[in-house]
Amino acid sequence: MTDTTMAYSHGGRQLPSMAGAVAHSGPASKRIVTGYGFWIFILSDIVMFAAFFATYAVLLGKTAGGPTGHDLFDLRNVGRRAARSCRRSSRWSVATACTFRPACCGF
Repeated sequence: MTDTTMAYSHGGRQLPSMAGAVAHSGPASKRIVTGYGFWIFILSDIVMFAAFFATYAVLLGKTAGGPTGHDLFDLRNVGRRAARSCRRSSRWSVATACTFRPACCGF
């Protein structure tokens, strides 16, 4: 049933709630669907990361008698490795961009 038939299905008179309605034929445009998909993705990420941070806050320091993070890892070494990984991934991103669009990188 389309919006038009819903609006005029009561004996040919228009419903008061549909007075300003516009009749549409077919599904929503791709721009509208993409916009909704983007916001659903962002909201699901917010929920997921909120759950991660809540889990971290609840379990912080609760090791059940086992080793802590300080016992297992040298935090300076972990920081260096994380920084090196970030540098490598950013260089890879620039190299990939230059491969597909050499004009933007000055080649």
